Formats: sequence, C-alpha cells, structure tokens
Amino acid sequence: MSATVPFERTAKGGSAVKVKSGLPEITKSAKTIRYWIGTTPSSPIQNVTVGGVTFPLFRGSPVFDQDGGKPDRTLDHGIYADLTDERVELIRNGVKIRVIRIWGGTDDDKFETAPGTVKGKGKTAQMLIVDGPHYRRQPNDHPVGEFLYMHRLDAMSAEDGHRFPPETMEGA
Repeated sequence: MSATVPFERTAKGGSAVKVKSGLPEITKSAKTIRYWIGTTPSSPIQNVTVGGVTFPLFRGSPVFDQDGGKPDRTLDHGIYADLTDERVELIRNGVKIRVIRIWGGTDDDKFETAPGTVKGKGKTAQMLIVDGPHYRRQPNDHPVGEFLYMHRLDAMSAEDGHRFPPETMEGA
C-alpha cells in the first residue's frame, strides 16, 4: 500500500500541524478499472459502505405516483465505480471482517419499509466488525458478502450482461 495522505490543520494558537490521516494515497495516475457494485434486494441494509466505497441497492431515486404508491419507473440496480487495485483489496479485506446481524421477527418477516431503513415487520439489522474485542458470534450473523456484489465490467461477457441478481461476494 502507498504512503498515507498528510493534511494540515491549524491549531488553536494559529500554527499549522501536519497529521497523517491513515488513508492510502491514491494518485491521479493510479490505474482504475470499472466495476458494477451494489447490494442485493435481500440485503436488510440498502446502502453498505466497505473500504470507503458505498454499495447501493439502486442508482437514482424512485419517482412515486401522485398517490404515493408504486414508483413510476424502474430503478437500475447498483452503480458503476472506477476502482484502483488498492481500493478493491481494501474492499475485499473489509468484506471478510464484517457481518450483518439480523434479529427479531420470524423467518417469514421481510424488511418492507422505506429505502434506507433497517427495521421492518419486527426485524432489525446491524453491520458489525468481527475482529473487535467485544464481538461474539451469533447464529443470526450473516457475512456481509452474502449481500454485496462487485463485478469487473471488462471481465463480463456480452451475454452475461447484468443478470440480476448477480453472484455475491460471499467467501471473497
């Protein structure tokens, strides 16, 4: 990984202090590759951030009819992201150490609430990092990779297109 990005901050007395942010430095010359990324419709959390990149369920915003009912148009799933090899590695490592814990409700209950919420019909979900000192595995923990996909576009054939749902990152 490359050097960390320093930034300057003015201290109370007016002098500048250089601080290392801990974030990898990605230069403009770093080669990027386009990926199709997102969360699956079965994800209890619609927008998941891993490795500094947000994996959304939809691209765009729904346009609801005047009665506030169903959306007027179909939303595209996921987004296209230009990622460096370093960022892809950060994402893969981040996926390995995260789970989504789901509790409450029954197996028949679904997450049927407004986009962006994680509660619905008695179920709740929370993303946790498994290598923390207070984490204890529970039977209702699901690997976050079960709900995310990240496909390199130049590796997809024309007939693959954007089959939905795509293969997830589980086991990545």
